[in-house]
Amino acid sequence: MSDNNTIAYYVRLAASFNRFIPIPLLVFGTIGNLFSIIILTQKALRNNSCAFYFLSASIANMFCLWCGLLTRLLSGYSLDPTLSNIYVCKFRYFVTYMCLALSASFLVYASIDRWASSNTNVHIRAFSRISVAHRMIFSTVLFFCLLYCQAFYCYTIVTTRYPLNCFCPNTVCQMFNDILFLILFSIIPPILMITFGWLTVKNAQKIRQHANPVTVQSRHRYHLMRKRDRQMITMLLIQIIIFFICVTPSGISKGYTTFTFNRVKTSLDVTIENFYFQISALILYINCCCAFYIYTLTGTIFRQELQRLLYKLYLITIQTKRTLDTVSGSDFFKKSLDSLSGNDFFKRNDEKRTLDSLSGSDFFKKSLDSLTGNDFFKREEKRTLDSVSGSDFFKKSLDSVSGNDFFKKSLDSLNGNDFFKKSLDSVSGNDFFKRRINDQQYEHPHMSRDHYHIRFHQYKPANDNDK
Repeated sequence: MSDNNTIAYYVRLAASFNRFIPIPLLVFGTIGNLFSIIILTQKALRNNSCAFYFLSASIANMFCLWCGLLTRLLSGYSLDPTLSNIYVCKFRYFVTYMCLALSASFLVYASIDRWASSNTNVHIRAFSRISVAHRMIFSTVLFFCLLYCQAFYCYTIVTTRYPLNCFCPNTVCQMFNDILFLILFSIIPPILMITFGWLTVKNAQKIRQHANPVTVQSRHRYHLMRKRDRQMITMLLIQIIIFFICVTPSGISKGYTTFTFNRVKTSLDVTIENFYFQISALILYINCCCAFYIYTLTGTIFRQELQRLLYKLYLITIQTKRTLDTVSGSDFFKKSLDSLSGNDFFKRNDEKRTLDSLSGSDFFKKSLDSLTGNDFFKREEKRTLDSVSGSDFFKKSLDSVSGNDFFKKSLDSLNGNDFFKKSLDSVSGNDFFKRRINDQQYEHPHMSRDHYHIRFHQYKPANDNDK
């Protein structure tokens, strides 16, 4: 296999990994971090300093997933926005690396907090307070914001280093960021976690040695303390193991890149190096997804709060369903609907809206046009008019109306009305009206032209010479 084929193979393989692996990580990571945030803000854990560190780490993990892992998923489908927008490229690396460092630091603070809370020294136990946790988190966020501001200067789009197109071309910046990643994420946090985890175990052993549970109540407190110590130690050790497994590949990849930076590398070497970095980065994001599942499996307190939360959600769902059923089956609700449906104003508005929607509908207009242009419709219309004009009832009605004194007086008053005279003059002089009379003559041959003339001049006022 030639170098070009090998390079193409690694590029396709990296794209496949970025296309499929981030999807379950995003789904399970988002769900887990959301549940962690909700549970750690409950009343039972709200004022606990260690829980507050875990809460801050979950928030940092959420930002890390949606800023770092999401762009890797999009790059697998050739939709990476960091390839076309330099500001997105810079902001993505700033947020991702800062949140990774914050997440690791908060876990270290949680380990120190556990050690301090189990210490017999009063001054050391003072570190395990919620006010101290607030100050530590604020100062840490401010410190890493200032430290990683250099990403806006160092990172840019480099199209020759696929799949690492958003890269740090400056030698000094690249060395600085690689060393910073190794120190702040791959070396110091695991060492501190292991150290304070071991110190916490030693403190727990000292407490058990000095404990003298002579009464039933003190013996009960002693067993509760031992149970909590075991939970704390188990959670701590599993967190350290998962963190170490997820961080080690990225640390090795970054270390290799840093120490071989000045070595001359072929295109194949660079491609293989980038491929292993892609795999190690995906493994790194597993650490941002598994905190909730570790807490649930190893922490009884956390598991109890989760059960309470799920039970509350279940009760809210049942209560909402019952409320809706009660409202829909209520007599007042039914009467309100009946009164609305029987309201004349409601009917008029509803009918008006229906007519407006029909009159403005293209389908309705086309249907009317097709009907008026239909020969069958025209024949039926002519047949209906003929039957009406030839009906004895229609003739008697016209005769009774024409012989009515009130009707005659109304016609006489209209004949003397100037506005009516002008209207008839304008109509009689209208070409369309004349043509319509001619058409009516041929459509109804039983009615003569004189008949039309007489009926028209019945209502036409006298001309100016007759006045």
